[in-house]
Amino acid sequence: MSNDFEEITINLKDKIFQLITMHEKVKDEIVEKNGEIEKLNEEIAKLKNLNIELEKKYQNLKIAKVIELTNEDTHKTKLQLNKIVREIDNCIALLNN
Repeated sequence: MSNDFEEITINLKDKIFQLITMHEKVKDEIVEKNGEIEKLNEEIAKLKNLNIELEKKYQNLKIAKVIELTNEDTHKTKLQLNKIVREIDNCIALLNN
């Protein structure tokens, strides 16, 4: 009976040691995955900023293209620029209110 008790105790200690080892391994994996998540979140933020910049450049390019297309007719170009300036003035007026 004493032999059985010792054997059960040894098996229990081995299993507890295995559980502790597995627990530590899982904790390490969680820390590693959290680091990967943080890096990916930083990458997402950088890409969002890049996207915003590219959208602004695209809008500027569209405006430049409109001006370029109408460069042949100076009067039309002036009218379009005046329209843009009025829109900007309206936006400023709305912001001031």
